[in-house]
Amino acid sequence: MTEEVKDPYRTRQSLIERVKNPNDELSWEEFIQSYHPFIIYLLKQLGVTGPDVDDFSQKIIVKCWEKIDTFTCSGDRGKFRAWLKTMIRHEIFNDRKRKTMIQKKLQTMKIDLDKVEENKIDELIEEEWNVYISNQAWKNIEDKIKPTPKKAFLMFLDGKSTEEISKTLDVNPSTLYTYKKRVKDQLKIELQKLMELYAE
Repeated sequence: MTEEVKDPYRTRQSLIERVKNPNDELSWEEFIQSYHPFIIYLLKQLGVTGPDVDDFSQKIIVKCWEKIDTFTCSGDRGKFRAWLKTMIRHEIFNDRKRKTMIQKKLQTMKIDLDKVEENKIDELIEEEWNVYISNQAWKNIEDKIKPTPKKAFLMFLDGKSTEEISKTLDVNPSTLYTYKKRVKDQLKIELQKLMELYAE
């Protein structure tokens, strides 16, 4: 067994190359498992609701299948995510145009609305990617954290003071700081692993 197969946090570059073969069903299943949850999450954050979420996600997956052979793996970090981002942006943007929403705004505004809309979607996608990857990192480690350190860390995140947390959990402040640092260190390690996993 190769080292790449052993490493659960291997880069996605080999996967991207494999899915260029439309007959490689296993690689496409792996691709969908890796990226479909983020596509769904992002669509919801951008205001897509109900059956439209599934419709959009399927369209984006199909677009990827149709155009993946045009993507070149160069080893640049974030390059594939940027390519995927373009697929999502274009699908949402084109749908808005089809519904004439942008056309109506163009009649009343003297700015390049197309450019504004695309830039706004780019920013939203990058912001939501950071939220998504952070939430995923927490989900990956939360079951490995003991109950008291976990509660303390979550209370810190909620803005509770050290004194309040100490009284609530009956833990001295120095121990609370130790809990906080350990959980933060675990979270940073998991974030780094996920960033390497989705490096393209």
